[in-house]
Amino acid sequence: MLAGVIADVEKVALLHDLLRHSLELWQVDGDVVRAGNIITVRARTCIVVVRYDPGNAVALWWIAKQAGGGIASVREKPCNSSLATLASLRRLLAVNSPRDKISEQAG
Repeated sequence: MLAGVIADVEKVALLHDLLRHSLELWQVDGDVVRAGNIITVRARTCIVVVRYDPGNAVALWWIAKQAGGGIASVREKPCNSSLATLASLRRLLAVNSPRDKISEQAG
C-alpha cells in the first residue's frame, strides 16, 4: 500500500514539472503550484486546477478552469493521460499550436 502512495506522489510531481516546463516552452508567464494531489496553474487571466484521482475508474486526472473569483467556469473534465491533461491545459489557456506558428511563418 505504501509503495502505491509513493508512486502516486511521484506521478503528481512529474505532471507538475511537465506543466511548469510546458508553460516555459509556450512562453506563457504563470505559476504552477502543487499541494497534495492538486496542481494549480495560474496563467494569463485564468486559474486551471488539475486533480489526481487514482481511485477513480473513469480517469486519473481531472481538469477545470476557474474564473478570477474562484468560481468554476467549466465542469471538471476527465483526462486519461498526462498528454490529454497537457492538451486540455493548452486549450484552456488558448495557447496556439507550434504548427500554427510554422504555418504563419510559411504563409
